[in-house]
Amino acid sequence: MKITIPGYKIEHLIAEGGTASVYLAMQESLQRHVAIKLLRKFENPEQLTRFLNEGRIIASLNHRNVINIHDIGVTDNGRPYISMEYLEGGDLDARIPKKVDPEDALQWLEAIGNCLDFVHQKGIIHRDIKPGNILFHKDGTAILTDFGTAKQQESDARLTMDGRAFGSPYYISPEQAASKNLDRRTDIYSLGIVLYEMLTGNKPYKGDSHIETIVAHMSDPLPVLPPGLHRYQTLIRKMIAKSPDDRFTSAAEMVRFVQQLRKPVKKTRRMTWAPAGAVAAALGIGGALLLWQPVIPESNEPPATPGISTSEAETPESPPDIAEIPLPEPGDPVSETPVSTSSNEQRIEELLSQAAAALKEYRLTTPVDNNAYDYYQQILELHPQHAGAIKGINSIADVYGDLAESKLNQYNYAAARRHLHRGLDIQPENHRLLELQKKSNIGRLLSQADMALKENRLTMPKNNNAYYYYQRILELRPKHKQALEGITGIADAYADLAESRLDHFNYVAAKKYLRRGLAVQPENARLQELQKNTNAFRDAPGRLWKKLKSPFS
Repeated sequence: MKITIPGYKIEHLIAEGGTASVYLAMQESLQRHVAIKLLRKFENPEQLTRFLNEGRIIASLNHRNVINIHDIGVTDNGRPYISMEYLEGGDLDARIPKKVDPEDALQWLEAIGNCLDFVHQKGIIHRDIKPGNILFHKDGTAILTDFGTAKQQESDARLTMDGRAFGSPYYISPEQAASKNLDRRTDIYSLGIVLYEMLTGNKPYKGDSHIETIVAHMSDPLPVLPPGLHRYQTLIRKMIAKSPDDRFTSAAEMVRFVQQLRKPVKKTRRMTWAPAGAVAAALGIGGALLLWQPVIPESNEPPATPGISTSEAETPESPPDIAEIPLPEPGDPVSETPVSTSSNEQRIEELLSQAAAALKEYRLTTPVDNNAYDYYQQILELHPQHAGAIKGINSIADVYGDLAESKLNQYNYAAARRHLHRGLDIQPENHRLLELQKKSNIGRLLSQADMALKENRLTMPKNNNAYYYYQRILELRPKHKQALEGITGIADAYADLAESRLDHFNYVAAKKYLRRGLAVQPENARLQELQKNTNAFRDAPGRLWKKLKSPFS
């Protein structure tokens, strides 16, 4: 379809969303490229209001990290459009698969954080922070765009879950998912999810459907960064805490934390000996002082989180009968021998002891700052490739595998998935955990299939029926015995339904059931035989004669 906008020459489509399309166009008066966002259709006045609202909001903002708007108008056929600056650097979505350098991630986070602070001070909540809405200038400057779902803070900032939900399910905050009143901390949460994805290349919460993903934001434990990224864990935690009260209070506070984090790491060093007399005179003691410089000021660190909910606690109410956790020996050899101060060695010994205690108490990855994984990560920061720390992290993954296997044996698939999620956060390539995850998914699908069969949801509704669940199992295990038997059971159920309809001379309904059964299992002999009986002229007389004879048989 040809698009005509006076003063602009449309060149080609750039992107397309649910209701709007973005085109590259030449603004003829100034001979410059612009992006034209065109509302393709709107089914209710609210969609048009949101579209025009985006133009007004952007026009009210003047910040180097907010996209510039040039014009708002209407096409010849009555469709509204917004003309805005064209950014040649693409979006963040395209950069994440190529692995984002942590320093670049923090730089962009600081830029968008400053931008959000400015936007929030204007009383505006963005509500749809995601990689696709962060664009780049040619010089690498990060730009925030797409304010189509933004709201004035004093207006009703609720989320509706009736099919017009705002925000992407992968980046939605728990309070937004629960349709609660929103404030600026919802944007901080979404930006924290973006940061996690930049650092790891993976989305922290990703279910089998949009609904499962949204529920995961509300109920799944906080993600743990993989080895080598531990220094960013506190930042992640303070951005994506489940409760807004546990997050940064503002984007400005978050930016200050990021700025401290970006400062060069100060390494541990020992104070050299001063003349004994001077030390004794000044301090009244002899000896040396060891100075330790933390990377991040502790003023931003809250105490270890109290009151962890039962669903997030590491220690099970009754730990399963699993083998005793193999604790790495403090004296485990290291594969490399880097230059190390005696203070480092002493600190490593302390951390190994704390990690061992945490393992025994099943404090594997929670509570924050007081768990075995954190202690081992701190050791690796002091001594990369430390064999004892690496062995300890392997032990944590093994324990999560044992806990998950125990829950699977109890058919508690939800608990098993929680343990596997935590274990795979630590070791994404762990073969045992991946196999258990597959087993957990199969168990959950079998349970859903059984429920669907009980409720007679054989092949309908779409994506919520027994046949769908058995097919999903066969994708994971192509020759899974129970799934194959289940599909045969569905075919038999359709045969029973068809036979019942034939007995009542309802040939139309019988044909419908036979079609559905043969779509599930085309070679089913019983269905094929029944299909021969669906011709009413040939079948009805004989069936009627049998009914008449039966009382006298």
